[in-house]
Amino acid sequence: EPMMQNWSADHIRFMEDAAAYGTFYPELTDILLPYLPQDGHLCDVGCGLGHLSLALSPHIRQITACDMAQVPTAWLKARAPQNVAVRQCDIFATPPAVPYDAMVMCIFGHTQDVLSLAKAQCKGPVAVIQRADKAHYFSGKATSYAAHTSALEKLLNEHSTPYTKRSFSLEFGQPLRSREDALRFFRLYGTEDAILAERLTSMQPVSHPEFAYYLPIMRHFNLLVFDSRDL
Repeated sequence: EPMMQNWSADHIRFMEDAAAYGTFYPELTDILLPYLPQDGHLCDVGCGLGHLSLALSPHIRQITACDMAQVPTAWLKARAPQNVAVRQCDIFATPPAVPYDAMVMCIFGHTQDVLSLAKAQCKGPVAVIQRADKAHYFSGKATSYAAHTSALEKLLNEHSTPYTKRSFSLEFGQPLRSREDALRFFRLYGTEDAILAERLTSMQPVSHPEFAYYLPIMRHFNLLVFDSRDL
């Protein structure tokens, strides 16, 4: 299922802090680049705040970052370099004049939507990044993330479409300004009381001009890469 994303000021602030503090997006870029045509036109589908587009922009000739939500696309437009075009749109209803050379879909869409969009709007590699965590770290609730990858693999096999699969883990923790800030963060993401004390205890004090604590989080993902021309 697609991610239900909230775009309150607090959500954006915490996401900005996490992206700026760590090395998640540069490391993810290093994982993706071998699969992407660097002299081509890439679409970052469901880009959100666009941190992946920003990290990829020094390496890819042209990027179009698309999202339906106004708040994150406005945030990204104010920061995007010249080779990143930002579009607030329903990507299914607004195909490009010329098919994209490649697509990245990071935590995006229903399984069937991934394939139909790739077939309709891309003429090259499609990199699909899906969560593989067994539980939501903040709330402690079990997830069905692994089923998303299984469903996509099943569809690709039904289409006899070759694909590459890679599982990887990257640190993507959360810096926090104070204990009060931490409580606000956990409440924002619905952390249950039974989990809250454990999460607060796992915070590490840090010497940083802005942040007092860091919550280390190892995130787990699956990457599936296929060529849209093989669909």
